[in-house]
Amino acid sequence: FPVTINHVQGEVAQIIAEAGSGLLAKDGTGQSLAETILRFAELSPAQRDKMGKAGRIWIGRHRSRSVIAGLMHQELLRALSPAG
Repeated sequence: FPVTINHVQGEVAQIIAEAGSGLLAKDGTGQSLAETILRFAELSPAQRDKMGKAGRIWIGRHRSRSVIAGLMHQELLRALSPAG
């Protein structure tokens, strides 16, 4: 599902922007969130669907179980390997 979210910073905002999977409010005010929700409501079903698919693709590439397991495996191998 595409997301509409109030003003956030950090990884969540970065993921949404990078994936193109939703709309972020400009600041933390209720007015800004309301405007963002209205912008979202004005999108066509195809545009909303595209955002949702973009989010699923991003998660599959960057946060799926297999990706996370691979990263953990690499870190464990690094931690267990002799320094040198």
